[in-house]
Amino acid sequence: MILLTMCLIRYAVLPFFLKETELSITWFVYLILAVICITAGGYVINDILDVEADKINKPNKVYIERSVSQKRAKLYYILLTGLGMAFGTYLSFMVGNVVLSLFFSITAMLLFLYTRFFKRILLLGNILISVLVSLPIFMMYIFETIETPQYANFFELLGGIFSSIGMYVTVLYYMFFSFLSTLIRELIKDIEDINGDHQMKMKTLPIVFGIRRARNLTITLSITFIMSLILISQVFVGNTDFFVLGIYNYVFLVLPLLYFMYVLWNAKTPKQFSFLSNYMKWIMLFGILSMLIFKF
Repeated sequence: MILLTMCLIRYAVLPFFLKETELSITWFVYLILAVICITAGGYVINDILDVEADKINKPNKVYIERSVSQKRAKLYYILLTGLGMAFGTYLSFMVGNVVLSLFFSITAMLLFLYTRFFKRILLLGNILISVLVSLPIFMMYIFETIETPQYANFFELLGGIFSSIGMYVTVLYYMFFSFLSTLIRELIKDIEDINGDHQMKMKTLPIVFGIRRARNLTITLSITFIMSLILISQVFVGNTDFFVLGIYNYVFLVLPLLYFMYVLWNAKTPKQFSFLSNYMKWIMLFGILSMLIFKF
């Protein structure tokens, strides 16, 4: 999904607002490799440190100590994270702004700290991972618009300003969608994984406040998500440039989320919460695919 998001941001969303993007294809591949390697490293270290909890929560999906040894998994983590940071640092140097390399080093550090400490702290881990999931969208925007555009006259300047505003709003919209959908899914996964997390003495929301209250908070966030999407979609429908996107949101996001809410309202068993977690993945995918509309 991260790869798909980055490709659609570059080839569908940004060209709708910009005459040309900054990164060459080679540099874009470096950015993809940096993000994907660091993300994969985060998954590996998460599997290493959560192996005991995973044996309880998802025994059929445990690979550490079965398919892969702890030692080899740690080597994979070091290699993937190191490669990701190397690609990111090199790219930042090539675009003339080494400060951008902080995106990669800080993200790698936060992914480790999330797995080691933050995911055990009430809501902090959920919010952190939701922010990190939305970060590639922001990084694509920064790297592809790093140079200040030059305008030949005042009218080009005005056109550039209005185009930039639309681009800012669109980038923020997709970051908001990514953040909130991930946060909802993370809370559902906490409810689903309560047995293993309790065994590992984690302080997740359902452990501290109970499953019912955790579900109620997730329902509240889902209502907020739906209402926000309805409001944004209504604005899109009223704009000729974004009319199709507004209709798409109603059909492929709002309606599925209403069904999601219905199931969540009645959910009680781990199987139901597992279904909701997987169902939210499809909603996230359709949210990403909406970027194709900008291409056509």
